[in-house]
Amino acid sequence: MTQRSDLPRLRSEKILLGDLLPVLDLSSGDGEELHSIEILRIAPVSKARQGDLVFVAQENLLPLLKESAPSVAVVSSGFYERAKSFGFPFPLLSCKDAMLAFAKASAFFQTETRGEPGVHPTAYVHPSARLGAGVFIGPHAVIHEEVVLENGVAVHGSVEVGARSRIGARRRHRADPRRRPSP
Repeated sequence: MTQRSDLPRLRSEKILLGDLLPVLDLSSGDGEELHSIEILRIAPVSKARQGDLVFVAQENLLPLLKESAPSVAVVSSGFYERAKSFGFPFPLLSCKDAMLAFAKASAFFQTETRGEPGVHPTAYVHPSARLGAGVFIGPHAVIHEEVVLENGVAVHGSVEVGARSRIGARRRHRADPRRRPSP
């Protein structure tokens, strides 16, 4: 099984459909020609456009899919044959549960927003740390001694940056939700 850390996760990284296929558990439509389709975002069925990936977990949403133009649509296998009968001009993939596939795929797209530059009141920044212009430090973040955060760096909530670390310009660091703090 492909682990989350094995796939590109940040919106600024190029995400190909082939990178997401291992987590989608497809039952049909997995053609080799689809692997190189670039996915820019996951979109609602009614607002999808080129570069978007949509998930259709309810058969009654198929008519809305006729009005949109995603790069790829993933539908639940229970109504895949009916979906194919619409003759959509984009690739149509089938999986057992489109809602579950959506949940798995959405973990690879950045959804966390960045706040205004500054240090959250609950964050701790050691006095010897050097912060560049436009740095954002989120709630409960800890910045240890002699850390250098270059311009535009975002350190999101609950992230700890170790002593004497240097983080390059415009990088983002988020807490790993799988890690639990030690007691």
